[in-house]
Formats: sequence, C-alpha cells, structure tokens
Amino acid sequence: MNPGILRTSGPFRAVFLCMAILLALAGATGCRSAALLPRAEKGQLDLQKWDFEAEGPVRLDGDWAFYWGKFMGPERVAPDTPAAARAYYPVPGLWKHTPGGPGGKTGFATYGLRVTGLDGKGVGGLFINDILSAGQVFVNGRLLVSRGMPGADKKSEQPVEHALALCFPPPDNGVLDILIQVSNFHNSQGGINTPVWLGTESGIRRMADRQWITAGVLGAGLMIIGIYHILIYLVRRQEQISMIFGAYALLLAVQTLFGVNGGCLMAYLFPGLPWRLSIDMTLLPFGLAAPLLVMFFHRMFPEPYAPVINKCYGGLGGVFVLYLLATPGTKAYDPVVLGFMPVTLSAMLYVFARLVKRWMQGEKTARFLFPGYLILALTAVNDVLSDLHILDTTRLVPLGILIFILFHSFVITLRFSTAFAAVDALTLKLRRREKRELELRLMQRRLSSMLDRVDDALIGVNGAGEIGVVNRAFETFTGQSADRILGTAALSSFKEIPCLAPLVPCLSSPASSLSGIEIHLPDRAPVSVDVVISPLDLEEEAFRLMVLKPAGGMNGGEGDLPSASFIERLNLNRERMMKFEALLDHLAVPGRGEGTLKSIDRLLNRLPSPGPSATADKRSLAVHIMNRSIEYWSVSTGTSKAEMAEKSGLWNVYIEKDGWVRTQTLDKYLSLESLPARPRWKSILNTAEYVLAACSAPTPLRERLAADVEAFRALK
Repeated sequence: MNPGILRTSGPFRAVFLCMAILLALAGATGCRSAALLPRAEKGQLDLQKWDFEAEGPVRLDGDWAFYWGKFMGPERVAPDTPAAARAYYPVPGLWKHTPGGPGGKTGFATYGLRVTGLDGKGVGGLFINDILSAGQVFVNGRLLVSRGMPGADKKSEQPVEHALALCFPPPDNGVLDILIQVSNFHNSQGGINTPVWLGTESGIRRMADRQWITAGVLGAGLMIIGIYHILIYLVRRQEQISMIFGAYALLLAVQTLFGVNGGCLMAYLFPGLPWRLSIDMTLLPFGLAAPLLVMFFHRMFPEPYAPVINKCYGGLGGVFVLYLLATPGTKAYDPVVLGFMPVTLSAMLYVFARLVKRWMQGEKTARFLFPGYLILALTAVNDVLSDLHILDTTRLVPLGILIFILFHSFVITLRFSTAFAAVDALTLKLRRREKRELELRLMQRRLSSMLDRVDDALIGVNGAGEIGVVNRAFETFTGQSADRILGTAALSSFKEIPCLAPLVPCLSSPASSLSGIEIHLPDRAPVSVDVVISPLDLEEEAFRLMVLKPAGGMNGGEGDLPSASFIERLNLNRERMMKFEALLDHLAVPGRGEGTLKSIDRLLNRLPSPGPSATADKRSLAVHIMNRSIEYWSVSTGTSKAEMAEKSGLWNVYIEKDGWVRTQTLDKYLSLESLPARPRWKSILNTAEYVLAACSAPTPLRERLAADVEAFRALK
C-alpha cells in the first residue's frame, strides 16, 4: 500500500481506527474463549486454574447435562448417578430438534453442571441474563430463585422477563452442582440463550450493577435526547428532522431499558411488570427503528427517490408492528422477527452506501456522520450474529448507540451554529436596513418640507420604483393624500388612481419633458399639463422628480422659485454644502488652517443676535415640540420616552443601580425652567423629525407636531 494514501486521507484514518477498535472489542471475548477460557465437557467443568480475583467471573460455556421432558431433582443429576436418559446440550444455545436432545422449540428440560477446583476461591455468585421462558436455579441441592414458574404445559407455565444475579455460600469441598429447570410454551424459541457467569459474590454484583447502571444511564440519556429533539419540533414545526431523530432516540431508549442488552433493567426495577409488555417493548422498537433511520437520513440528505424508499421501509415496519400487536403470545425469535432482521440490515447497508457516496461527493456533514453510522451498523450486526450464535462476542449495541448519538449531536450542533450565525447576519442586515429606511424617511421628509415651497405640483419616484416624495401642491392639485401614496409602487399606484394614470409614460420616458398630457381630476374638467422630468441625487438616494405645470405656462413670481430652477439649485447647493463640510473638516486638523477658522469665528461673532422676544418664542416653541414629540411617540408606539431616546440615538439614556431608566438630559428640555441657556436647537428639530418619520399614526397630534416643526424652522 502506498503510505501517501493514509497521509492524505484523514477521514479514512479515523474510519480505520474505529473499525480496529470495534473489531478488537468484538473479537476479544471470542478469541479469549477459544484460546484461554475453560469449557464444560459432558456436564463437568474444572476451574482449578482460574483466578477469580485477577480474571473476574468466568463463563460456564460448554456441554451441560441435559434431560429433555423431565424436571430432575438435584439428587438425580450428579455425574456419578446413573441416568440412562442423560444427554448433553450446549449453553448458551436455543433449542432445536436433535437426537437425545430437545424435541423441538417448545417443551421443558433440566440442565446440570458440576464445577470443580473451587477450593478457597470464594466463589459465591451466578449471573444469568436470559432464560426462555421460565426457570428455576438450584445450587448444591438448594433452590436459589425461580424465574417465573416452569411447567409441563402452557397452562402451568408462568414466564417472566428478568436477569438473575444470584448469591450463595461458597462450597466447602470446592465442588459446585448447578441445576437449572427450564420450560418454554410461550416464546417461539426456548433454552438458555445467554452465557451463565460464575464468580465471587462481589464480582457478580459488580457485573450485574455495571450492566444495569450502564443501561440506566444510556437509556435515560437517550430518553432526554429524544424528548429534547421532540420539544424542538413542537416549538418549531419546520424542524421535522428533530422530530424523527427524537422518536428514533426514544425507541432506542425503550429497547435499552427493556431489552436483554440492558439486563432487563425495567423488569429488575419493577418485578410485577407484565411479561408480554417487556417482550413487546423490546421488539416494537426493533420494527420501527429501520424506517425512522431511513427517514432521518433522507431528511439530512434529500434524494429524488426518497419518498418511495421511505414508504417501502415504513410499510414493512408497519406490518411488523401490526403482527406483534395482533397475534397472541410473544414473538421473540419467531420466523417473522427473524425475517425482519434482513430488513434492518438492508436499511443500515443502504444508509451506509448512500452516506459513502455523499462523502465522496464532498458533503461535509456526511464526513462527520460516517464514523457514527459505521460503528452503529457494525455493533448491530455483531449483536444480531451473537444472538444467532454465529459469532461468540460480547454485546456492543449500547456502545454503538452512544457513539452514534455523539456524532449526530456534533452534527446537530454544527447545524444550529450555522443557523444561528445566519440568523445573526440576517438580523444585522435587517437592522441596517431599518436604519437606512428610517434615514431615507427623514431625508424624504426634509425634502418634502423644502419642496413644499414650490408652487408647482411635484412627485418623486426613487430608484426602487416607489413614490418617495410629494409636495403639498401635488396633494392640492390631484386630491391625493401623501400618506396614501408615499412608499407605494409608482407603476401600480399610477394605474389604480385615474388622475395619475396619464403619468405612467413619465416613469420610463428618456425625455426631460412631456407636453400636453391630459389629466382627469375628480369633480373637475380635464386639465392639460406639461411634465418636466428632472433627476435629483440626495445622499445615496436618486429620485426622478416630475413637475406638473399648466400647459403653456409656468407659475412663479419674484418671490417664487420656478420648479426646474429650484431642483437645479437644490442639487448645486447640496454639492456646495458637501464641499464646504469637507473644507471645514480639512481646516479642523491641528496645524492646518487655524487662521482661516479664527477668521470664520470672528465673522460669526459679528452676526446680530436674535432679539429677546424672538428667543423667548423659540425657547417656548422648542419645549412645546419636545413634549408633543414624546406624546405622539407614546401614543403611536406604546413605549416611553426612554425608548424613543435610545432608538433615535439623539439623547443619552442612563440606567441607575435600582434598574430605573433615566433620561436626565432629555428631561431638561421638557420645561422652560430647566431648558439650558444655550439649547441644542438641532437636536430638538431632529427629535421631532425622527418621531414623525418613525411613527405613521394619522392623528391630529401628528398634524399639530408637523405644524410646530414648520413654525420652528421659520424662526430666525
């Protein structure tokens, strides 16, 4: 193999590492069984060389004495007792018809094993995970426990789902006779299907506690994860992938808590739990997990044929669940359950193959999920083959589930992180847009105030094709309210309003003027007008201004500004003002132009001051405008002056230690007594204009505030 491949394929190295770990875990028990573990032969097992303190409990695998169709007492199964009917049968192992062995999958029998070489080793515990369907355990002639009640027929048998951790006094002579009576008339398979463990009392307790604690922690964790994802779906119904994964996690939690892999934890915690319920809670998730896994994958990676595959696996899973619920008795290991195993394996293989393809196509999410799916698939295959006794390995599904959940949680975290980043970026973009729109509304209001001085009707369309400004002369001439048409699409508004319909060609005309356009005004005879079209650039917004004048004439006198001339001067003055502001910024740099600034300052000082009466009127009007602005803001938005001060950015807001919000500077402008000697006139005007631009409630209060602003502008 070329070593450069591994150096350049980081994800492949991770996959190879995961596979190596799993193969090591899966093969550890099997390899040790073949090479090191002692094995029972003809109903006897010598453990003279086994160190229980150093090596822990041992599996009592091998051929046990077997008596089919008989409940033998302890005194009749000793190796030195003649028993013509004696045969030998492997533990663990399911019943199948063999000469001298089981007569079929249902019936009853007795297992016996003599263990020697236990002198001084403190052996005093047994652990049995699964007996199908009921059993009694005797050790050295003493009944230790009944797992249900074995019987000679279905009526007398009482099955129960329970893992057994048994303790007994260590044998005095180093010999242990174990006898297990087993019957099966309720399950589709019978026998002792899991290993029987022997060890010291503390070693067996640790083994059982470790299995139950692991199942409890894993089951509770999966349940919390499942509920969490389902709650995400309930809060945000668009996140269907969270609902599917939540349901999948809950099914795995139920299977872990009820199943043999978890030591039948729920049956251990609740001994009175119905046996059929324990079996169903173990098998139902098995039938639903495969469809949910495929649906989850297709939600993560959409495919054109995904609905068909989802329906196929969903239909098979539904048939499986209906079969379990509709048929009497339990169906563990019956042909339908065994037949559904290939369906589960095919779902995992399909998902695995599609995930590999997505990875090869460069999907980052597939690269992160691939190790988790691989480990889950390998552990599931390992446990299925272990249940069928094709492989002699330990159960690894709980480990695989945990790793799978961790990988998926990482991917979900990445998805949420990306979504939150997108939301933050969008929020910032919206805030900037709102600020820009507010600035444009302020600009449009100031522009409207200036254009109100023009006697000809004016209407302006911005670059977005919306009506951005109209003057009072236009409202008077057409009878259309500015509040109705401002901000609307110019093309649709012109078409919907009869008196504006003739102006539609003006929106796209390259000419600077159009003559003789006939406008039909309400309750008036048709009027012929000339339209002068002129561009107006204001800050970052470009307007297409249309001036409507009676055909063949132009309004104006000595004190009036002709419309076209006014627009040209407005553009020219705007450019001059920008140049003047740039000049002032240039002169304000230290060491540059101090003499010029001083000359400008001396010139300003020579300007006459306003008279006392004018100043008093201006101060009174300023206080009136501030109070009316706050009143109109509160009526329109339902919030306080502090909110207005904070959003406008014109006034400082302070938060005291008691949490109370203060607007100390703003409050000084609300009465003549506290108004500063040299008020910030510009801030007063900007506050009123901000409120008028931010609020749109058509109330008399708004009209009075707008009139006050115009009066304030007129004061020198």
